[in-house]
Amino acid sequence: GPNGALLYCIKYIHETGLEWIRERIQELKERYGISEFYYIVDCPGQVELYTNESESLRGIVSFLQKELHITLACVNLIDAQYCVEPAKYIGALLTCLNAQISLELPHINVMSKMDLIQLSDDLDESDTKYGELNFRLRDYLNFGNMHRLLQFMPQQARFTKLNESIIELLENWNHVSFVPLNIEKKASVLNVLRHVNKANGYIFVGDVQNAVFNQSFMDKLEEEEQDVDELF
Repeated sequence: GPNGALLYCIKYIHETGLEWIRERIQELKERYGISEFYYIVDCPGQVELYTNESESLRGIVSFLQKELHITLACVNLIDAQYCVEPAKYIGALLTCLNAQISLELPHINVMSKMDLIQLSDDLDESDTKYGELNFRLRDYLNFGNMHRLLQFMPQQARFTKLNESIIELLENWNHVSFVPLNIEKKASVLNVLRHVNKANGYIFVGDVQNAVFNQSFMDKLEEEEQDVDELF
């Protein structure tokens, strides 16, 4: 199937394609006469790449960092609609935590498609276009006391201890939080960009003539953000 093909491809690239990556990057530098680029690598979303073949992906990451001297950060996008169902939300948290541990990179988790789950004008704060939330939308960005989710999950005795153990694991690690992304709001997009560029260090060495990445510009944006709700 397609997932199996992706697993094969990522393993093949790791084992035989690293020099091909080096050559393609060198071609870019020669074509445009620029020694440094801002690279965006769009990886497939299949979770198997970060579990079954995490060693291959980590090997590629290591090659980019140590051999090509590229500073990397991971941006992991999770759909906001997972907030509607506690079980799916917890699954998303586990996926994020697994990617953070496997890739060993500065990591930004982004709660995407906030524009599709934003509160409707005629509904109260707990209702969304995808269904009713059990908590405030902002709570899902950095969830405290996750045991509160258990009461909204299927009450089957044989899964009770498992669910409690998963919640305890997530609370003990306490590494997963989200930056909201509403693609319809410029401030929200720039806020994500600011977090990413701080994670990869670009704001400290980038082209200061470019206002979007300029440190003072980002700091000014941060000062203007009065409420996280403005980013939804």
